[in-house]
Amino acid sequence: MRKRIFSLFILPLVVMISQGCQKKLPAEESCNFQLNNKHRRVSWFRTPIQFYADDSVSWEMIEVIEEAIKIWNNEFDTNVLELVGRTKSLPELSADGVPPQDGYNGIYFVEDGRSFRSTEQGRTHLYHKGDYIHEADISINGVLNYYLDFKSEKDISSLSTERGKVDFLSLMVHEFGHALGLAHIDSEPSVMKSILNPGQSHFRITNGKVEKVIRDIDRESLACEY
Repeated sequence: MRKRIFSLFILPLVVMISQGCQKKLPAEESCNFQLNNKHRRVSWFRTPIQFYADDSVSWEMIEVIEEAIKIWNNEFDTNVLELVGRTKSLPELSADGVPPQDGYNGIYFVEDGRSFRSTEQGRTHLYHKGDYIHEADISINGVLNYYLDFKSEKDISSLSTERGKVDFLSLMVHEFGHALGLAHIDSEPSVMKSILNPGQSHFRITNGKVEKVIRDIDRESLACEY
């Protein structure tokens, strides 16, 4: 009986005292990352981060998504992002168009564009506990027109003549940046710029060659956390 009283009252007290003595982690500079409620950067503990594309995402878009993943992986010099495949098994979106939190990282094409503002092209939903992200879901606004060519100088150059089309490669590089934990960066050139106008691309043409790279500020931000 005495042992039971000890376990019921004394042990919880010991746990509370030990928790109170734990040193609180200090706040961190954002380094252009999203912060949790303790003002600490959120990022992934384990990589690669595996994504599944819903079957609402076309095969043509899958090809561009894989190219966007390569761009980030090249910056890390290892596979931090991975597209496992296209599947019909992802759960349906909620009534307001939000991907459910199910433990899988999904990419959805929201055909009716519900939940999006009229000019919003994509949205990444991050779920984290403490400092660590455990799920990222990417939604694409399906009511907009997208430019899916990206393989040559001609492809990128012709984007400006494709009236009203959003560069899908630039969009997916941006959303994968959010999935890694990056916030918007508008202070200088960045793939995390909050607005990408139709007809514009994050990628430049230098000496006739398409530069599919992120900017210096993006690299500096990554180096702060990964």
